[in-house]
Order: sequence, then structure tokens, then C-alpha cells
Amino acid sequence: MLIVLPINAASATANATIEVLDSPSVRLEVNTSPYSFRVIERSTGHVFLTQTGGTSFRDIAHIAKNASAISKAPDSLRLTLHLSETQETAQLSFTFVKPEILQVRLSFIDKPPTEIREEFLDQGEHYYGIWEYPFGGNIDNRGADRDFTGFQHMPDVNFANARAPFYMTSNKYAIYVESVAQGHFSIAQAGKTSFSFKEPQLTYDIIYGPDYANLLNRYNLLAGPPVMPPTWAFGSIWWRDDHHEDLRRVSTAQEKVIDDADKLRDLHIPAGSIWLDRPYGTGERGWGIWILTSRFPTPRR
Repeated sequence: MLIVLPINAASATANATIEVLDSPSVRLEVNTSPYSFRVIERSTGHVFLTQTGGTSFRDIAHIAKNASAISKAPDSLRLTLHLSETQETAQLSFTFVKPEILQVRLSFIDKPPTEIREEFLDQGEHYYGIWEYPFGGNIDNRGADRDFTGFQHMPDVNFANARAPFYMTSNKYAIYVESVAQGHFSIAQAGKTSFSFKEPQLTYDIIYGPDYANLLNRYNLLAGPPVMPPTWAFGSIWWRDDHHEDLRRVSTAQEKVIDDADKLRDLHIPAGSIWLDRPYGTGERGWGIWILTSRFPTPRR
């Protein structure tokens, strides 16, 4: 006689475990097989961030599949990640550096990769930050898929810009990547949001708000707030397009700068600084190498 029994869904995932790490504000739940995690607002049970399991180490094209060797402390969780198609492993740690700030660190010790990528589920939220330029004509970065560089740049020249490896969302959280390496952000692409940076280990912070003011304040605690410029920086800045042209009463660019300063002083015109524009040094375009030319024979003067 054949007896057919229904399969208990729980038995199908018997090898998987859920590891939990709590702070007073946030709960972390890590699924070990297949590897993924999610971050939850404890007061409401709202899942504000879901990692898809798409952590990859790009130069060897391996994705984290499972986690083991779990070590747990009151405010931290450490695991070993097993990667697809290889016997190599990576190290992963979660640490609550503050009740609202969960720090994630990925490292690959044996054969360090040249790039690490992290991926999250897009939940339809708005994303603000990263670049100063409104791609698509909107301050919301949904749909942006770009390198982490200034908007206007060319070989050997990078125009002034205000990019930062940080974004905050309308879903009560922000991400800050603690890296100065070359990177890439892909926002709300095919239901996923991801970033990658070209370095052998990567640290990023998941910041809980829930509001924008708290997100920014907590980001400032990590990255450092804006600094107050010195008093002279609030004065007027005086500039010539080229200190090598139209010298008139003087014979060198250095003497022209001093002449300008003397005139400002003589006429009692408040001035904070004088801007020396190119070409002041050697190298392509007159600034590529920080060696002053003969046009500035005694730069201390």
C-alpha cells in the first residue's frame, strides 16, 4: 500500500537557520542558507532593508551562498561566507556601533578580490544622495546607474563636486560606505539596488532614522560634520584668469600677485585671499606637477 504524506515546509529548510541580533531600536535577521539578511524596525516590525543574497567578490565572480562558523556577542555577529564554485571563504561581521547604526564588514583574506559588491531589494523607496548632480532631472536617484565619480570630468581633470558614498531613503534608513575607492552605484535597477567598490575589504553602515533629520545626524557622527572655514575664507576672493598676461608695471607673475595685494591694501578694499590660477607650475596645462615655474622665483615672498 502506498501512503502519500504532505511535505512539511519547515523540513525542507531544516538546514537553514535564522540568526538574530538585537539593539533597542533595530533587529537584524541573518538567514544562513541561502545567505541573506534583513533589518527590521523593532517598534513596528517594519522590514526597512532586505539584502538579496547577492554579495559578490567580483574579480573571482563568486557569490556568497551559505554562512557558517557563527560567533555571537551581545552587540555583534560574525560568520564565514561560503562562495559559489570555489572552496574559498570570506569573513562577514555585523556590529551595532550605536543602537541605530549597524556596521557591516566584508573581507576576503586568502586571495583578496579587487572589487566587492553588495545588493539589496528595492522596495520602491526614494533615494537621496551620492552625487550632487540630479540625474534624470530629479533629486530622487531612482534609476541611476553610474560610476561614483564627479559629474563633469576628463583625463587628468576632475571638476569640483560634492559626491559622497552615502544615500538616505524614504524607507527610514540610509547607507554609508566607508571607502574612498573607485565605486559604482546602481539604484532601483530590475528591482535591486547595489553598490560596488574596488578594494579587498569593504565596510558600510546601515543607519536607522526613522526621519531624515536623524539619518543625517547619525551620518555626521560617522563621517564627520561640515567644518567651519577660517575667518579669511569669508572675505572676497580676488582672481586673474592668467597671471602671465598683461603684466604692465611688473616683469613676473609673482610680482603681479604682490602688486595686486598692495593695491587692495592701499585702496582699503577688504580681501580674504588671492587665487593663483594657471599656469603657475610645470606639467600639462600649467598645473599638473606641483613645481613652481621661474615665474615664481621666490614663492615664500
